[in-house]
Amino acid sequence: MEFIDYYELLEITPAATAEEMGTAFKRQAIKWHPDKNPGTDTTERMQRINEARLILADPEARKRYDAAFAHHFREPGTTGEHRADEPTPQDQAQRTTSRAKVVDEDLARWMENARRQSVDLARQTIKDFTGMSKVAVKEGAKTFGQYIAAYAVSGLLVTFFFAMMRGCS
Repeated sequence: MEFIDYYELLEITPAATAEEMGTAFKRQAIKWHPDKNPGTDTTERMQRINEARLILADPEARKRYDAAFAHHFREPGTTGEHRADEPTPQDQAQRTTSRAKVVDEDLARWMENARRQSVDLARQTIKDFTGMSKVAVKEGAKTFGQYIAAYAVSGLLVTFFFAMMRGCS
């Protein structure tokens, strides 16, 4: 499995608190929501955002992820690991080009599971949205029909009233 920089995806640093991570998740989910991006397929991006949340919100998964993150994004040529919350310029360049694999097998399984869950969540969201849209269309048509009927009856009453007024003159 390819290592994904969830911190970059959520636009936070590895030092972010759980609260900051939650806020970043909401910000990215709103930013990449299909309603905010008409004509653009944001499904994969939304799946990755959900995947990042699932891994980073779990303390054990985040601990393993942070260890892998420090390994993948440490400064090239050093034997020690620099602090994960202090990216170097080389880290920034490496982040955009890295195709490194996840070495920790447990983390790889968790990430794969998070990916499947995020795909399932996206499918369920689309299904729910479709269902809500159908209900909204039905309710809208029902309400529209009621208004049309009311306008038609009102029009007939007004016509009848004016016809009576003419007849009385």
